[in-house]
Amino acid sequence: AATIVTLLRPGATKPADTSAPMTADARVGFAPEAKMAEISALLEAQGARIVGGPSPAGLYELKLGARPLSKAETAAAVKALAASPIGT
Repeated sequence: AATIVTLLRPGATKPADTSAPMTADARVGFAPEAKMAEISALLEAQGARIVGGPSPAGLYELKLGARPLSKAETAAAVKALAASPIGT
């Protein structure tokens, strides 16, 4: 199982819905066998939401937290996502 996580530079992506601008903080890929319920539970636990994707590579763009996060908070959230046991 694998979770792929990459950090994005601020403003590096365009939101899918231009009426509610939102930039992604990270790109994440989940193991192919991961269930949607597992993914949803992980995102909810981290306070993250999908704002784009999947890309052709299978990566989803995530917004981390309800407010702008500091670099340290973003790094901690990304570390938690990368450490998750999604998939088998």
